[in-house]
Amino acid sequence: MTFLNRKELEGLWKVAEQLTLENFEAANDEEKVDIFLDRLSRRPLQKAYTYQRGSSVILDVVETELGKPATAAIKRKVKNWATRRARESSKETLQYPKQAGLLEDEDVIILWKELLKSGKPKPKEAALALAICYISGARMGEALSIRIEDCQFKKDSGNEFFEAHLRSTKTNPFAQRKETLTLPLSVEHAVPAASEIKKLCHNKKSGKRITTGSSRIKNKPKGLLFPALDGCTRTASDYLARYAKNANLEKPVSAHSGRVSYYVRGRRAGLSQAELTHTLRWAPTSRMPDYYERTHMETAPDGAPTRIAEARREKRQKNQAAKAEKKGSSSSTEPQEAAETRQEPRVRSSRKARLKAEESIKNWLENSDSEN
Repeated sequence: MTFLNRKELEGLWKVAEQLTLENFEAANDEEKVDIFLDRLSRRPLQKAYTYQRGSSVILDVVETELGKPATAAIKRKVKNWATRRARESSKETLQYPKQAGLLEDEDVIILWKELLKSGKPKPKEAALALAICYISGARMGEALSIRIEDCQFKKDSGNEFFEAHLRSTKTNPFAQRKETLTLPLSVEHAVPAASEIKKLCHNKKSGKRITTGSSRIKNKPKGLLFPALDGCTRTASDYLARYAKNANLEKPVSAHSGRVSYYVRGRRAGLSQAELTHTLRWAPTSRMPDYYERTHMETAPDGAPTRIAEARREKRQKNQAAKAEKKGSSSSTEPQEAAETRQEPRVRSSRKARLKAEESIKNWLENSDSEN
């Protein structure tokens, strides 16, 4: 069963209604939800993340069957039930979060050879698209959307580059600026992607010459650079995961692995998070840099957990020192404040005595004037 199958959930509500010994209609809304969730608990455990995604679908079914919006108590019931089931599922089997695995050069070489060994067009295109993402940090969707007419080879200072204009990207949907995917070809990479790209572009651009009148015009080809995958990231990800399993790679390889690996390599090389945010064309408000940074810290070879623990210890020491300094300054001012409070009654009493003396002198003068 999948929690995203709304039709099956609606059928399960009907089953709970029919198999309940007590009068289902006489129960209140919360009791009906309890009966429904009890029936749902008898199904086999799913992966933990499906309970988080499926809780919203369950709430939609509950609201549809009840004919009114769910109350706060019902929402809390569904949320608590999903949390309990997710924890039970995690206890049964070891589960990894759905995040792309980090690939090293050795992993890419193994996967590259495994994909090309098949000799089929889709695995071969998936291998080349992964290499482009691994080398340039591009998104898989951007690599698969490259068109032949937008590709060109350039030379600068003796270095050769492959450039492809990106027509529309995730952070530039309205094409407000020009974005180009640049791949250095003169540098030796982990896999021979440069020769494969040259071969692919040469084969596709070597179109037939057609004659129109007295002039001959070269037929310029158009279309996707990877037509077999047809721009589908899911298909590319499926091929990568399948062939990674065949190659005995114990990593969750997906279409996003190339971009993640590029970020981690950049951080290990000393690039800052801000520099990589600019290079990978993330929006200023994007949360993806923090997500990638977590992958970097979890896989850092210099012992990231130790560094994190040291940073926390230093922070605690600074806080304790600040508290001690604040306490010392407050204790030094306490005697002075106490003395001021002790002197305050004396000041008040002396002033009162002076006023009393002035009043007595004034009365004496008035009495003396009256006698005269």
